[in-house]
Amino acid sequence: MRHADGIGLTAAALAAGILITEFLAGTVGLTWFGGEVPCTMSGVERLAAAFAAVTLIFAALSGLIRRLAGLLLIQSLTGLWMCARHLAMQGTGDVGQGFGSTFLGLHGYGWSSLLFAALLFWLGTALVFARREHRADAAPMPAALRAAAGAASLILLLNAVTAMIANGPPPFAGVGIPDRLTMSSVPGRWSASFWERIAAGPRLSDRPLHGSSADDGVRLRPEDGPILPTAPSVSVSSSAALPTPFEDGALPRAFAWDPDGRRFGWAAEDARAAWTDRTMHRVTARAKADAVNGQTLDATAGAVWFRGRFITASRNKTLWALESAYGSAPETARGLSDGTGNVRLSWGKARPAVRTVRARDAYIQSFAADEKGGRLFMMTAPGSRPSGTVLITIDGTDLMPLSESPLRAAPGLAVKDGRHPGEYGITAAVWTDGILLVWCPRFAVLLTVDPDRAEVTSVRAVGGLKEVRSMTVRDGRLLFLQGGQDGLSVAAVQLNALGDNR
Repeated sequence: MRHADGIGLTAAALAAGILITEFLAGTVGLTWFGGEVPCTMSGVERLAAAFAAVTLIFAALSGLIRRLAGLLLIQSLTGLWMCARHLAMQGTGDVGQGFGSTFLGLHGYGWSSLLFAALLFWLGTALVFARREHRADAAPMPAALRAAAGAASLILLLNAVTAMIANGPPPFAGVGIPDRLTMSSVPGRWSASFWERIAAGPRLSDRPLHGSSADDGVRLRPEDGPILPTAPSVSVSSSAALPTPFEDGALPRAFAWDPDGRRFGWAAEDARAAWTDRTMHRVTARAKADAVNGQTLDATAGAVWFRGRFITASRNKTLWALESAYGSAPETARGLSDGTGNVRLSWGKARPAVRTVRARDAYIQSFAADEKGGRLFMMTAPGSRPSGTVLITIDGTDLMPLSESPLRAAPGLAVKDGRHPGEYGITAAVWTDGILLVWCPRFAVLLTVDPDRAEVTSVRAVGGLKEVRSMTVRDGRLLFLQGGQDGLSVAAVQLNALGDNR
């Protein structure tokens, strides 16, 4: 039998058990009082930590015998493995995801990984300094240890009750993302494929970098861009002022016209959306995604109508969508912290993230949709990695990337020496007539992009615009959404005025 040399490591074992119990008590408090039910991986992490706490308590009482050391090793490695899987899927992946509350910038699985790493360090240190000796029969368990063991048991019981309420009886494996604790909730279930992905191993990557904006506040002439203008300049009609569709006066970041429903969709920051009629004045629906479970919804990059859904893209490539719904209030309000009752989230609380490779570390600033072709488009913001603009084409059915191509100039365009199209910094895009029209605020130019070749085919100066936030096409007109200190306005230019070179 072995135990720690001196009372130092024995006391450390007892302190570690108490600290783990305290950590678990905090997570239970977050669940029952904060309304954040853990996902499957978080549940496994908590179970591993609870069992490790009990093992440490017994090690403090009986010495660090081989069986206890082996148990602690297995528990710590299990917990650390699950944390690695959690981090790989939600913490350091393509979009820097993470659900639930944070403490000092880290989610629960981040703190859990540090906890299990500390346990492994303690175990190694204790084994190095452990000595073999025969110990007399164990003395009665002190009251403090009985209280600690009782607290660990209570926490295990509370977690089991929470899991039962959130998931139902076995064999359900657990919810995929944190869910609000309600007796009537029916969360989605994990299938057997979840455990297959767990066994596949982690795929860690760097955190995404914040793309540096191409618009540095200095407005340049169209001729100063990397490509000389190829088409005559046009001017927009006079801007028409209009009220914001949001009650608190916030200005929308993006808008899109739905030709089938004859309505506009508007997207603002903080995962908010609104619909208006064709006049842009009468609001027909409002909604806001649940803030507790929607922390992956970063700043809004753009919005589109696609197959009856109003889809908003966050700058970190996370998507969320709304669709019309008329039914029971609980179902309509699921995943929404606020709403008018006639819309619902298309994907529930799920936040589909476009998992790119070439553009993994880049944010996006524009979003467009080709509904007939079943494709979605994103264009990245220039940054240190990658330095240029990447056109991302996405399958609109499964939201998987089809291609990621650096933006380049078509043959025949006059590109200045040492310059490249990535300098434009695209902040708005719209699909029309088989091409992408994209806006660059720094040079006040409208670019035509062939999405199949990821090539800029024309450059045109547009006069009379300032602080453009988004673009859409309605009834043969290209509309520009403008917003700033002067309020909200919409300017327009006829598409036929752009000619065949658009």
